[in-house]
Amino acid sequence: DGSRVAFAFDDSAVRVRSTADAAAIIAELAWQGGGAYFVTFSADGKRLAMGTIDSMVRVWDVEASRELAGIALSPPGAVRASFSRDGTRIVTAGADGAARVWEADSGRELDVLAGHTKEVQDAVFSADGSMIATASRDQTVRIWNAADGSARAVLEHGDEVNSVAVSP
Repeated sequence: DGSRVAFAFDDSAVRVRSTADAAAIIAELAWQGGGAYFVTFSADGKRLAMGTIDSMVRVWDVEASRELAGIALSPPGAVRASFSRDGTRIVTAGADGAARVWEADSGRELDVLAGHTKEVQDAVFSADGSMIATASRDQTVRIWNAADGSARAVLEHGDEVNSVAVSP
């Protein structure tokens, strides 16, 4: 809804501020273990996921300023993460060449989307939650069935693919 903005720092903190009132601090999310390098909101704005330098993806309840789940990944961790539209799942794009699907509130791994041969740069759910698209340095975009992790399509490109989006 555009009412909040989150920003990450190297000091092990993410701050959430109001866009309507510059002085209004909604939340300060702090942890031990180093800075964050990406943040992303769930569609309803109630949850926030962040990738941290210690190879974690941390999921927070913004209103309560409480960490819900800590998802430990192999170093160097996730490059990017995205929530499903309903906020129940997160997909992470990994430097190990795989995307992974997680239960947002518990951090339980639900699926591994393997097939890329180089770092996955981005991973997103379709608006209806039925598909996941991944972009990789292996010069492909892959489309996956979000329900069972099966591959639906491989789209080849002549160079590394940095980002992907699925039309709503």
